[in-house]
Amino acid sequence: MLASTGFLLARAGAESRRRFTQALATHGLTLAEFGVLMVLDELGSAPQGRLGEQVGIDPRNLVPVIDELEARRYVRRAPDLEDRRRRAVTLTAGGRRVLERLRRAGAEVEEEFLGPLSAAERKQLNSTLRKLI
Repeated sequence: MLASTGFLLARAGAESRRRFTQALATHGLTLAEFGVLMVLDELGSAPQGRLGEQVGIDPRNLVPVIDELEARRYVRRAPDLEDRRRRAVTLTAGGRRVLERLRRAGAEVEEEFLGPLSAAERKQLNSTLRKLI
């Protein structure tokens, strides 16, 4: 199995995800909730349908994720300015603060995970993964 690049990529990805999921859990968040915060930080505001597409979550599964983030006051829903039949989701100041903490936690997890690699090896790994994706 160790001769299989696909197997090694899958194992490395699974371990990286496990570590990051644990870091998120210490902040009381899930990977899906983190994804929503990240996308909103990039887009500013988004209708729920577009947000679901960007995060890769089915709209039916997105509603409880947004409900939880809204209950924590990390996001808010409001009528969409372009189409008042839709609801737009926006990141709040509290959401931005928690997202910044999560980014730092993610950087720490990545640093620990990639610790055995030199700076040049990390750069090469990143470049190689970008080519694959």
